[in-house]
Amino acid sequence: MARILYLCPDAQIPHGGNYVIYRHVDILRAHGFDAWAVHQESGFRYSWFNNETAVTTLKVIAPIGADVLVLPENVGPAGLGIHRDCRRVIFNQNAYLTFHNSFGSGSVERFYREAAGVLCVSEDSAEYLRFAFPEVSVTRLHLSIDSKLFCPQEKARTIVYMPRKGGEDASQILLLLESRGLSGFSVKPLDGLPLSGVAEALGRAAIFLSFSQAEGFPLPPIEAMVSGCLVVGYHGQGGREYFQPDFCLPVEPGALRSYCETVERAIALWDSGEGTAMAGRARRFVLDTYAEAREAQDLLDFWRSFPSHVSMAQKPE
Repeated sequence: MARILYLCPDAQIPHGGNYVIYRHVDILRAHGFDAWAVHQESGFRYSWFNNETAVTTLKVIAPIGADVLVLPENVGPAGLGIHRDCRRVIFNQNAYLTFHNSFGSGSVERFYREAAGVLCVSEDSAEYLRFAFPEVSVTRLHLSIDSKLFCPQEKARTIVYMPRKGGEDASQILLLLESRGLSGFSVKPLDGLPLSGVAEALGRAAIFLSFSQAEGFPLPPIEAMVSGCLVVGYHGQGGREYFQPDFCLPVEPGALRSYCETVERAIALWDSGEGTAMAGRARRFVLDTYAEAREAQDLLDFWRSFPSHVSMAQKPE
């Protein structure tokens, strides 16, 4: 009887991809699959968001040949050596990390060729992976955003951003904006917060600045949209499909002056009331297009059609 084992890093640094893995394990178990989030250290669990996800370690669960290991894209060629007797699925949440630190090595291609399946989270990533590995079957999943956690609240004249995104561009743009003045808006970095703290800040912010670059499906901008923010900035490639000019303000990567001008336009739109209307359209689009039921159905369709049987949930001894 096969189990579905999602390998997760043992790091408490908030990362959207790890949150997605836990959610997928929860969805699968709720529908009868024997799925687990697998860490290295016994007793490890992500503590930066509330969860009761089933967690274990490879030592405790002792994978056998019938089991399916779900490996992240950043494992890369090293994934070839992980329990070779088990089937492996690659869950690629950022196609732009596929060849990271693997230049000139054919082992990445082998890693994908030998996989029993490849999952990704955006159309951009799907196109990238199909271009890189034409012979490999790639399945795209639609992620969803928790609309109970991320929701509009009473808005303040606040602009928020993720300081770990964008590096030098973010620094220059923020200094330019400070020098020109922000019409009474304050700027707040979202750093080192638990997921609930991020959701609270987004719910109260008026404008979100996106500095995402080369990402599979950047979550902060779309979480900001569901939270009622007017979103400005870079779509990060994977976010192109939701970063639509009808309800947000995209900027070409590296266009620093244009970015600042667009932020000033966003402030004017917010003060006129049109910014709030745009934010409302963005929220409705996301909730319709990336519904929780759609994510669950995509995931279940993949695993229900997966070659060979995967078992019902049970707790290992």
